[in-house]
Amino acid sequence: MGTVSELLAPRRADDSLDGLRDWTFVSVHFWGEPSLGSWQLTILNGAPAANNSGPMKLIVRGTKRNPDQLQ
Repeated sequence: MGTVSELLAPRRADDSLDGLRDWTFVSVHFWGEPSLGSWQLTILNGAPAANNSGPMKLIVRGTKRNPDQLQ
């Protein structure tokens, strides 16, 4: 449906080279959208070259009904 969810905006004052280890990012921007079809995940990494790689785990969860209608 074209929804975009930015999980972490650029942080200009953050000069740490440690990165975001064991950090959980969550988005509810997609609630109510149909799950059928093709989804695209785009990852842009603006971290310093010395620390811009590592494992990532993606967990996708959903409901059978639109969350707006759940009571």
